[in-house]
Amino acid sequence: MPPATVTRWVEALLKIPAAGDALASMARRTEDPTRDLPPATRAAVKAKLETLPHPGRPASGCWKATKKDDRTLGRIFGEELPSGLVLVGQEGVESRPG
Repeated sequence: MPPATVTRWVEALLKIPAAGDALASMARRTEDPTRDLPPATRAAVKAKLETLPHPGRPASGCWKATKKDDRTLGRIFGEELPSGLVLVGQEGVESRPG
């Protein structure tokens, strides 16, 4: 998604109290300037996340690029990955969850 589109979504979600995880996902840094949100938008997300309970958890990936771990994937998909599923990483190395 273009950052301009995601910025509009973020502006709408900032008004919703329970949107912390969605905001944190959208504001996550990729270190790719064509995909990262503008600094002002990320600052607005950071300010919102700091007002929510457990402020450190959802915001942790917003300010630096991070690798997604099994807990992050569980939050995104809401459940564990199916057993036997083989994930292929960027290096083409297979890894098996849990």
